[in-house]
Amino acid sequence: MQRRLPGPCQIKAAIAACHVAPGGSDWAQIVLPYYSLLRFEPTPIVRLNRAVAFSEAGWPAQALEAINGQHAELHAFQPYHAARAELLSKNGQLEESRIAYVGAIALSTSASDIALLRIRKSNLQHKTRDQYIFGTLSSS
Repeated sequence: MQRRLPGPCQIKAAIAACHVAPGGSDWAQIVLPYYSLLRFEPTPIVRLNRAVAFSEAGWPAQALEAINGQHAELHAFQPYHAARAELLSKNGQLEESRIAYVGAIALSTSASDIALLRIRKSNLQHKTRDQYIFGTLSSS
């Protein structure tokens, strides 16, 4: 069984290797294998993971575009709501982000996840759209 083409396991291994690269995850490099993985596994979860990689690589608008339209398939999947909330906030859509955080919190079963999501939602309260888009937030 000699194939010289990577399959889904090899692609996932390549993604994992990018996560443990010296200096941290190489997000721009992580985005690329997701295109190949989608050919083998065109699932909503793979599309969601690719959207997160887009965002982490510094492309939040593309990330939000990639995640839009997945609600019907992922409406009961808590990480979808959490990722969507984060993407909406990174794109300056703060009110929509608050609503998405409410959904993520409602679907969470872990007390630590709920606490983190509540903190992130709370951090949106006094922020402006420009602070999120242009990165003028302090680390506090």
